[in-house]
Amino acid sequence: MPHQLALATTADPVHLAFLRRTIKHQLAGWGLDDLTSDAMTVSGELLANAMEHAGGNIYARFTVRPSQLLIEVLDGSSDVPRIRPIASWSERGRGLSVVQALSAEWGYWRTPTGKTVWAVLTNPPPASPDAGIGSSEAA
Repeated sequence: MPHQLALATTADPVHLAFLRRTIKHQLAGWGLDDLTSDAMTVSGELLANAMEHAGGNIYARFTVRPSQLLIEVLDGSSDVPRIRPIASWSERGRGLSVVQALSAEWGYWRTPTGKTVWAVLTNPPPASPDAGIGSSEAA
């Protein structure tokens, strides 16, 4: 059975700091130190988007799979998340572009009460201690 963390919050941004600490602590407990920075950024963007655009109750779920971390944020809005063109001087609107850049894949699906926006981060298996020893490459 995969490791899983489920969190519930409201659309009050004051809760983001607590959520971030909880997520960071859990990722460390799972030994996912290599993914922590990207996972914090991606989950922060998805949660902030849900808080800003959906309101109401918001749920986040983190599931560890072999070599992957699935991040899901569920909210009560049926609005579809889209990457939109933005002006270079704009201070807002880059969240989903960041999610796309850091994730192996991302998307959404509609639910009876809104939608789930998800992203997958990959965690390559650790290299073998013998990796690279005795190998040669042609120049």
